[in-house]
Amino acid sequence: MRRIATAAVILVAVLAVAGFAFAESQPPDPTLGGSPAAPAAGKARGILKGVVHGDLLVRNSDGTTRTVVLDRGKVSSISEGSLTVARPDGQSVSFALTGSTTFTGTPRDQLQAGMPVMVISAGGTAERVLSKGAARARACGADGSAAARRPKLCRRLGQGTN
Repeated sequence: MRRIATAAVILVAVLAVAGFAFAESQPPDPTLGGSPAAPAAGKARGILKGVVHGDLLVRNSDGTTRTVVLDRGKVSSISEGSLTVARPDGQSVSFALTGSTTFTGTPRDQLQAGMPVMVISAGGTAERVLSKGAARARACGADGSAAARRPKLCRRLGQGTN
């Protein structure tokens, strides 16, 4: 009985390694333009890694569902009432901003062109704007004074001297 269990474990391990090796050896999806695009909002992790645009059916707290739109890219412009995001696939998307739009990460008044964001919207109105830029931008200092301590990060954010 012990031999059978050991053989089963070895077989499962071999199949898992073979499956992973096969998946890694496959060429990129040709519908994506031949090369996989890097996520615009930094190194995304988890289930949304690599997502540029998507229509999502989400459940409300009362059990009903509704459709929201997810767009990831870099801010190309922001004003009092609108936000425009340039996606990695070349599309530019504009959203209306209201008093109920929630900004997570970088506050609205600190959001600048070129910053990576992920926008959750419904009906063309941004409901949530997520970013990681606030903490990273503070790491370089408003005047770039920390660029000497973290030159690569500050250059990537466009805040370094080199």
